[in-house]
Amino acid sequence: MATMLLCLVLTPAMAVGQSRPDPEGALYRFASCAGRLSALMEHQWLMDPAASDRTDGLRRQVLELLAAVAQDRPAAQAAMMLRIETKAAHAALLSAATFGANAAASDQARRLERACTSLLGLS
Repeated sequence: MATMLLCLVLTPAMAVGQSRPDPEGALYRFASCAGRLSALMEHQWLMDPAASDRTDGLRRQVLELLAAVAQDRPAAQAAMMLRIETKAAHAALLSAATFGANAAASDQARRLERACTSLLGLS
């Protein structure tokens, strides 16, 4: 099922020849963080509803930064694809951490989330 979903997400981007954003660039960082914070917010809806409001505020700030750097259509499309991929990956990480009692997944999720909040001057 996950493989089929991944194929559905990746195929349109490959068909139009989109390249992946530069991992060192602002577009990549902001799109990845938007995806991670979206996954965290949805996870919190179930596990810690009060925290989801704070995460939503952080996510909105990152989305504003992303909008500022994704000015043209190709950049916006690449950013959306990256947001979807990152959200799915972070949701899986959070599920493994919470429901699989995976300490390494929990540590990795926290590290990635801190990297995102540090973009906003928070940590």
